[in-house]
Amino acid sequence: RRFSYCLSEHQAGSTPSSTLIIGDAALSAPSHCSVFTPMVVNPKLGTFYYVQLVGISMGGHCWSRQVNIAASEFQVSANGNKEVIVNSSTSVTCSVQPMYITKRDAFWAGTTQLNRTTARFSLFVTCYDLSGKDVMKVPTFVFHFGRGSDLSLLMSNYLLTPPTCSALPSPGPAAASPSSATSSRRASGSSLSQTHPESGSTLNNE
Repeated sequence: RRFSYCLSEHQAGSTPSSTLIIGDAALSAPSHCSVFTPMVVNPKLGTFYYVQLVGISMGGHCWSRQVNIAASEFQVSANGNKEVIVNSSTSVTCSVQPMYITKRDAFWAGTTQLNRTTARFSLFVTCYDLSGKDVMKVPTFVFHFGRGSDLSLLMSNYLLTPPTCSALPSPGPAAASPSSATSSRRASGSSLSQTHPESGSTLNNE
């Protein structure tokens, strides 16, 4: 009933390895580098690894705020349409549309200092022209899970660096704008996608 699943960064080397620990040994990791949250049981859909996501927040160098997403979007539903699952087979975090739009708008609100441009990739909605910028600040991202567990994402977890732009992916149409992570990379964007709710984030489960 306990496991710790640590996924290596995809750019960690030519042959990166990940670690899966099952049983009591999963609890032996130092508390300062481990985040634990209970599994959620869905009797109607027992195929997936469910976790309780209770909130999402973004904050800035001058201020911070929790993204205003309705509590109903995080509640367990009988048909399994709103639960959050840990899915190691995808590289993006997918959300139902209301949650996606809220996250997207919060990201835009924290990047008004960056120049928007037309996305050159069909997957992306938000693209920035970062020509001449050696350092930039973008919203930080934190997932809040059950039992008071917070998972702060590294910039590399949610920013993409195509050669010419940065982008916020979504299969929906483009629309139009808080926390800061500093990057010296030329371009980056948030890999948030709008479909069914899945969490590809790495965390330990108990």
